[in-house]
Amino acid sequence: MTASSWPRVPPAAAFGDAELVFAGHPDKIPGVIGPVFGRSDEWPADAIRRPSNKTPGSWKLRFPGEPAWNLRAREASFALLNPGHQALREAGVHLPAQPAALQTLARLCHHLTTLMRWAQRHALPADLPAWTSTHWDAFLEETAGRLGPSSVSGYVSSIRRLVVLAPILTGGGVREDPWPNRTAADVGRRVARPVSTPAIPPATWWPLLHAAWTYIDVFAGDLLDLRDRTTAASPAGRTPGSQASAHYDQLVASWLADPANLVPVHDRAWRD
Repeated sequence: MTASSWPRVPPAAAFGDAELVFAGHPDKIPGVIGPVFGRSDEWPADAIRRPSNKTPGSWKLRFPGEPAWNLRAREASFALLNPGHQALREAGVHLPAQPAALQTLARLCHHLTTLMRWAQRHALPADLPAWTSTHWDAFLEETAGRLGPSSVSGYVSSIRRLVVLAPILTGGGVREDPWPNRTAADVGRRVARPVSTPAIPPATWWPLLHAAWTYIDVFAGDLLDLRDRTTAASPAGRTPGSQASAHYDQLVASWLADPANLVPVHDRAWRD
């Protein structure tokens, strides 16, 4: 995709379009430039070392298509990738010194895309400062209908990042934490519906339990007696298992030693 075909979005207030996304990343590969902040479709992460369990196609950040949400996702990702940026210090945003993991940012972009689609379905503005705690609770309630507590907790963490980054987000971010004094895990547990296996009714498990107990209480003695009689009636001269195995090994070795016996092999390497 060329620059002329990137989604048209407004300029950022804190970052310049020509700033390199991975310029100060500790895992940057020398000689590889990487994308600039102004690229609005996606940011390939070829400039930083890729783990062996990640494919090149998944080693990138993809952004929402709607302009306001697109810019918001890029600003948040750029800030978390460059925690020591001067614009962050001037805005009073203090982040951990280590850049966020790319997978964390990919999850953040996915969450923002989901938020954008939910807002569009409910005719909510893209202006996040206009949202209230009621909107955020409604979003989590609907999300919890299809996801478990841990996934809901992930959305809570992403929304809280928008609170921290609000001073540098164009148009502002979330005004305040919608769930103060509560951990993300606690919010996820309280909102999400528990996903568990329905209880098995007694009409199903009682016959099974009764049948199992019958083996113990009624048939156990007969079964043990049959075992003892079978063991006593076994031939006394039966070859122990270890000796039988050695005998078979000797037969195989003798067969292989005879040049008249051919072993079929592949004419080329098979499956490496």
